[in-house]
Amino acid sequence: MKNLLIIGGKPYQKLVLTDLLDLFGDPMRFNISLPGMNNGSKYGWLALCNHLWKSLIEDKVTKEEFHSSYLGHYHKEYLDIYINRFFEDGEKDYFIDILQVLPRRKYYNLLLKKYKSNLSFTALPGSGISMIFECLLNGYFPYISNFRIFEESRKSLYVETQEGQPSEVHNYKEEIQIIQWLHRNKYIDASLCLLDDMNQPCFISRNNLKPTKKVYSIVHGLYGSAEISF
Repeated sequence: MKNLLIIGGKPYQKLVLTDLLDLFGDPMRFNISLPGMNNGSKYGWLALCNHLWKSLIEDKVTKEEFHSSYLGHYHKEYLDIYINRFFEDGEKDYFIDILQVLPRRKYYNLLLKKYKSNLSFTALPGSGISMIFECLLNGYFPYISNFRIFEESRKSLYVETQEGQPSEVHNYKEEIQIIQWLHRNKYIDASLCLLDDMNQPCFISRNNLKPTKKVYSIVHGLYGSAEISF
């Protein structure tokens, strides 16, 4: 089974992650994620949700149209950077491939049933967790980083979020519970999501979640130390 790192949009300000994430090879990114922002330096693959796929790939909108459409949904500062890099600097051509995310809730729930999980998706899965399940369905073992793994306030490198405002489409609490279950039952490795944003690596262990020996060893070897906070 091949391994694949899927990098989410949760930002880290203190813990330097790039060298660590690069150790896992070419990653899977999604939506308007770009490397070089303390989220690894490798481009890898890019998976786009339906509306971004239509705008960027099918309609090939101009940078002005893209800015007008997504201002308010994405942070203005990040949106400006993205437009310059993706459109003007041609970084879209640096990805190995650009894929369309087509959430298949029925198949994800069937897989959870096969795994004998009591959990299921009741809402449309988001891009990140959809790619986790697409990897599982296609014989990959996913390592994931920069995903929320605890029920905390949502922080995103690029999405404009408002405190306490639920998604009209996705159920993030449900997705977090599924990610936790998959990690506990060793279908994915979400150890990197347990890293706290501190100057030195420290894994947060709660809700019966702890880093795997493999990832702990990688982190300890790279940084020279790694704590686990219970």
